[in-house]
Amino acid sequence: DLPKEGPGAELPLGEAEAGHGERILVVEDEVAAREGLKEILGMLGYDVVAVGSGEEAGLLPARPGFDLLLTDLMLPGISGMDLRSGLRDRWPDLAVILMSGYPQDEALRDQVHSGDVRFLQKPFAIAQLTRELHAALANHPPKPA
Repeated sequence: DLPKEGPGAELPLGEAEAGHGERILVVEDEVAAREGLKEILGMLGYDVVAVGSGEEAGLLPARPGFDLLLTDLMLPGISGMDLRSGLRDRWPDLAVILMSGYPQDEALRDQVHSGDVRFLQKPFAIAQLTRELHAALANHPPKPA
């Protein structure tokens, strides 16, 4: 159910601000959404690894690390918040964007307001995605190569 089509998807890929090879880990259990995000992020200039579960994410090698975690909030067996905590043990400077089709609850709102994570409400437009990526990455130093 992303990216959003129609008037909300007003920013063509050619006009979106490009990434600079930052490594993004996408964790999304819906295959179509995961593959769509991987394709869009790749076209935007990011180095993308996409997996379907928190368990798969936990099995990835520690090196090279990731600059940003883009994860669904509700995953089978683990929440996006718990996944974030576990992965930050490995990559302490990991920027995090949580995605959900559900509204934010109070605990998530507190995390977003503290600046610890960013939030994208599904479905979202490419323009919204690129804004959130740049905002999240601006507050976190890039990983060494």
